[in-house]
Amino acid sequence: MYTYVPKLRNLLWTHYLGATEYNLQLAESEAAKPESDKWGNSRSTSDTPTTTTTTTTTTRLKSMEQYLAVALSSVSAEMDPKEVQRVSERINSIRIKGYSNAIAIALQRATYWGSAGDIANFEQTLKQIDDYVSQGGQVDHAELEKIKTLGYSSKCRALLADAEIKASQVCNKTTSLTCKKKKKGNVLGCENAIRRIQKIVEKCGTQIDCGVRTEELTTMLQRAHSLRVSHMLEQAKKAHKNGNNRQAKQFLEQAKKYAATNQIPFDEDQAKQILQ
Repeated sequence: MYTYVPKLRNLLWTHYLGATEYNLQLAESEAAKPESDKWGNSRSTSDTPTTTTTTTTTTRLKSMEQYLAVALSSVSAEMDPKEVQRVSERINSIRIKGYSNAIAIALQRATYWGSAGDIANFEQTLKQIDDYVSQGGQVDHAELEKIKTLGYSSKCRALLADAEIKASQVCNKTTSLTCKKKKKGNVLGCENAIRRIQKIVEKCGTQIDCGVRTEELTTMLQRAHSLRVSHMLEQAKKAHKNGNNRQAKQFLEQAKKYAATNQIPFDEDQAKQILQ
């Protein structure tokens, strides 16, 4: 018996308000920004945004749209034109509110992922924001640009630090530009990190400052190449000291070609001194 009380109450309330107003109120409740926690997810107490957070937002928006559709379908031709206009404006207002609140939650997630340097989740969240805007949501463009700067600059700084570490390492191998497993030094790794930075900078264009300058990247890569040349010269010295002049000349020739290919200065006098 008692299980039917809520249903009966809903039916009476629907009859009292009318199907249109009843569904508009339900839609508005779904459009409201949840106050349970900062991610808009009452089932999560974590400070980390999860897929559940996104699902919750998507579910609320879907429910909102369903209620709005029912409210719109309940509008009849016999209704006062002013009432029809009022309902139409109310639907538009609720939709803007719902997607704007979804954007507010997404901006929080984007800030988290941006600070963490997680570029994949960061860009996925930015795409969600674009989708919400296309549905009528309103976004603070100044705040959005600030968050984009945070995310992309954080990632660039992380890649820059990685490139600098690789640029300062010297490989124990003498015939390869790459190092495997525990071998140190990786010019190719430095180049890859710089290439990823350049892609981000290119994507951001002039609108977003990623905090990285082209000259800085060029200098870092030149340092990596210079250390590679120095390492080859050291190998030549060692070979000459061990009485293997043929191998020493091979190292010097490799160093000279490598320096020319990568536009690194090569000290001819130092090379001659090694063979003396």
